[in-house]
Amino acid sequence: MATSIDKSVNWRKTVVSPEYKVTAQTVDTFVRGETNPKGMQVARALESAAGTLSNFSGEMSRRQSAIERQISAEEKARLAQEEARDKMRADNLSASWKEQIKIDLESADLLEYRDDKGVMQPHTQQTWFEQWKQANPTFQQGIEGLTTEAGRLKFGVEIGDALGTNFDIFQNTQQQNQDAQLISNNILAKSQAADVRKFSSSSVEWANFVRNMEESMGTFGYNSNQSRYEMLGNSAKEIYSKTGDQRMYEWLLGEVAGRPAIGGSEFQEKLRTERNQITNAFASKKNQEAKDAEARRKQNTAQLAIDAKGLFGSNTKPTREAVTELMSKYIEMGVPNAATLVTTMETAYDKAKNIKLSNSDKVELWQGYSRLSGSEAKLDYINKNADRIDNQLLGTFLSQVGSNNDTQLLNDPTYKAYAKAVKNMASKDGGLAGLIEDPEKDYLNINFQLYYLEMAAMPEWQEMSRTEKDKAVLGLFQDIKSLEIQNQGVPNANFKDQTDALLELRAKRMLN
Repeated sequence: MATSIDKSVNWRKTVVSPEYKVTAQTVDTFVRGETNPKGMQVARALESAAGTLSNFSGEMSRRQSAIERQISAEEKARLAQEEARDKMRADNLSASWKEQIKIDLESADLLEYRDDKGVMQPHTQQTWFEQWKQANPTFQQGIEGLTTEAGRLKFGVEIGDALGTNFDIFQNTQQQNQDAQLISNNILAKSQAADVRKFSSSSVEWANFVRNMEESMGTFGYNSNQSRYEMLGNSAKEIYSKTGDQRMYEWLLGEVAGRPAIGGSEFQEKLRTERNQITNAFASKKNQEAKDAEARRKQNTAQLAIDAKGLFGSNTKPTREAVTELMSKYIEMGVPNAATLVTTMETAYDKAKNIKLSNSDKVELWQGYSRLSGSEAKLDYINKNADRIDNQLLGTFLSQVGSNNDTQLLNDPTYKAYAKAVKNMASKDGGLAGLIEDPEKDYLNINFQLYYLEMAAMPEWQEMSRTEKDKAVLGLFQDIKSLEIQNQGVPNANFKDQTDALLELRAKRMLN
């Protein structure tokens, strides 16, 4: 803005100059000013010209102001539009960041932070916001995209309000929760102390204990009776769920002689609901633990059968030390009658080595075994039929003790596909009913499943690739098909016995 002539001249200051001096005259009794004639002339001239200069200055100022007003109108319109755009950009930008700040505040620890030296320090809005900005570099980039002071001010106000309001809310909530947990932990610890644990919920000592706990809450802002009851209710829940101690519930619910229920009906209902939920959780946990123990026992029994197969199924007779070690291992694992089971399986293997089993008998034994579920029932079946089971079938039976008919193996997609084909092969035309099972050919289904599981029970099976296993199952299917063709027209009483040599040779050859 141009400086006016009136201000530029500033003539009034020129009347006070070094030319004006204060001197003392020896003949005078007072001090007076001695004037400089030239200086006074200049002063008077400027004084008389003041009106003229002021008029000229005013006119020039009016002209300048008019020019400035004309420029300002155009410039102000442009600046107003730019500010409006920038404010809208700031509003859009702050909207997403405000939501993000709220989310991050809710999940952050707003009470303490670790400084550069590793020392825990109390959090403030400023310390948290500085950490947050470092973790969100695009925030600063967004601010730099705002081009006006108005836009940046708008953005700052929006973010500041969101930060200030939410920080205080979440920090206060966290502090309250921390205090509540601190109080609850304190009540829990003290209630389980040896000298307090012996107090019954109806005793004077317990009443005094609860009263002392209530009084200690005042330091943390729990000044109303209801707020203290709520805190005691939280403690009752934690004490009961962690220790099984219901004394605080009994005291609050008025379940002790001479003690009324407190806190109102809604509070009482809440306490009962929580206690019932904990009681039910205890019962569910106990039931689940019993189920888990039973499952472990069954699993261990099944594993015992597999280990016995490895110990007794070899050509070398095991030492007594090895047999005793097997017994001790499963006694420690909680298998009931582990010693008896090991002895039974050892006897069964000793007998099985001298048994020659026809395929007809093998099919019959397999049918009886496959109908059973549960390791105990299967082991009992093996014990009862020890005089009839040969070494190979005994190994298959023992490997299936805990498998529930080996669901995993029998659900193998390759096996299921060929088992379906065998089932069709063992069926006959039923006319309108389509294919129906042929009782005289049921041995095909049984033998296919039996020899498949015998193959899968061999150690070599685990080392075979998927392709090799598929080829083995295919080979078994082809043998079953050949058997069915070979036995066409053979009386049912004879053809079951003819399967033994063919299938056993084929199964062994596939694994070589």
